[in-house]
Amino acid sequence: RGLNLVANDILHYITPILFLAYWWFYFPKGALRWSYPFVWGLYPGAYLIYALARGSIIGSYPYGFIDPRAIGYQRTMINAVGLLVAFFVIGLILTALGRIQRRASA
Repeated sequence: RGLNLVANDILHYITPILFLAYWWFYFPKGALRWSYPFVWGLYPGAYLIYALARGSIIGSYPYGFIDPRAIGYQRTMINAVGLLVAFFVIGLILTALGRIQRRASA
């Protein structure tokens, strides 16, 4: 509600769209390598480990889809692997688009 809803919407909807626009128009695409999506996946993987460890200590998880108390560890891991795969696939798509844009501008 209120400002929390505004902050949540900005964080989860507006920021990704603005970042993609920035990346498309201003980021030099020649530096993108096919190995980068693997590196980009390290942050969400590390965050998952942190969130699960912290959640087990304080008894609260930041997202319902990684709350093993509510959905069990099996569903939590399925959700986590699904998200990591999605991040990786999006990274590959962005790398491919960057390479296409680089060729088109050359």
